[in-house]
Amino acid sequence: MSQLAGQWYQDGEWWIRHDRTTKSLARLRMDSTKALQWGLSGLFSKPVWKDSNTLHITTGLGPSLFDIAEGFVYLEPGQITCKVRFKWPLLDIFLKDKTLADVGGTAIEVAGIMRDSKEIFIVHGHSETAKSQLKDLLSALGLQPIILSEQTHRGRTIIEQLEFHSTTCSFAFVLITPDDLPGTAEIKSFRRARQNVILELGWFMARLGRENVILISQGEIELPSDVLGILYLQFKTDVHEVAADISRQLHDVGLV
Repeated sequence: MSQLAGQWYQDGEWWIRHDRTTKSLARLRMDSTKALQWGLSGLFSKPVWKDSNTLHITTGLGPSLFDIAEGFVYLEPGQITCKVRFKWPLLDIFLKDKTLADVGGTAIEVAGIMRDSKEIFIVHGHSETAKSQLKDLLSALGLQPIILSEQTHRGRTIIEQLEFHSTTCSFAFVLITPDDLPGTAEIKSFRRARQNVILELGWFMARLGRENVILISQGEIELPSDVLGILYLQFKTDVHEVAADISRQLHDVGLV
């Protein structure tokens, strides 16, 4: 790549950017198709696959004569290339910043997270002890733990913060601790995790891929039936009980 990855540069009338990816071409095609409602296609768009790895998008109303912008997305092994140009000079002034920001965000979304990111998101419930133990363990491994409550929100909602960190973190740990007791006193039941933990578990599995999310549960706890069968680590009182397993899993994905 002759230009810096993830940055727009101008070549004549075209704005171009390259984003690195570890996804297969088949996965890139699927994710590109799902993302068509964002970015350049957020206007009235006409997306057409020129071939299996080249997507052409025009925006405007009616015949191509009235198109206001067009773009190409090229899918290659290890790289996505986006090209955008505005067909009417004045529109460049009004639409460029917003359009390039939207297309860039979509490119990052489709490309996914590179494995060399050292940021690791920690989803947690009420257990401050387990959260601190996991944070210290990851820091000792040379990684950068990300805990939502410790980050500056910059006016973003919680969902917007999750969206942001799922584009910068390469891996997530989900601490499932016995915080809530469902049912009534008359009904014997296992404790379960906070509901926000379950939501964020699904969120990061969808964003990072199931292989890049590890569940760590404490003691006898109720797990969602949908995640039964997925590998998870279990400890009794201290997260360091599974430190060797955590290190081994991170080594397998090249983070340590």
